[in-house]
Amino acid sequence: MPAKLGPLSATTAEVWLLTGFLGSGKTTLLQRWIDASPRGSIAVIVNELADLGLDDVFLERIDAQSVLLESGCVCCTIRDDLVEALLGLAARRAAGATPPFVRVVVETTGLADPKPVVHALVSDRRLSAQFHLAGVVTTVDAAHALEQLDHYAESVAQIAAADHLVITKSDACDAGMLDRLEARLATLNPLAERTIAIRSEGVVEMLRSGVRRTSHPVSMSPPAAEH
Repeated sequence: MPAKLGPLSATTAEVWLLTGFLGSGKTTLLQRWIDASPRGSIAVIVNELADLGLDDVFLERIDAQSVLLESGCVCCTIRDDLVEALLGLAARRAAGATPPFVRVVVETTGLADPKPVVHALVSDRRLSAQFHLAGVVTTVDAAHALEQLDHYAESVAQIAAADHLVITKSDACDAGMLDRLEARLATLNPLAERTIAIRSEGVVEMLRSGVRRTSHPVSMSPPAAEH
């Protein structure tokens, strides 16, 4: 059993954006995150098109605090849906319909560009009284990330937006490949902290110590045009 993270005290709930390319381990990390948190302290917003689904036990555990977005990937086309989902969670918490959660994790799909979501979270005035953006966590598949970065702009955007990069599946590649990946990550995002996680080991300690919010230009710049 993972160690439990202690309760948080804040006037506004933290919002964490969890992103990463297809198959990089986002949902595994999300499950670990929930297991490491006191029951009722964390709410989750996921997308029905997410590359890995949540099993029935997982959903049962968080059913009163889980919101499923239905209008596509978590990107610029559904910023308003995400804002409304967060406001709805806040209203349910205020009415006592959910436990008094102190953290919300938004899991994007594997092909989402996080920039519009980050912009919505930091710029929408309706959210500022209830929530604050605590950080962006991006999972990176060590065995496939170099190829993905060469072919998919979404992978580059996810890494560039991160405050913390969680490198997964490092046991599936050799040391040389891992060194090349870390060098590439450092070039793309020199400000992000990095954790190498084998089967999620080491991630709980990272969550306990907190993720340092960096000052990425992506955080405050306006999103690209709707598509």
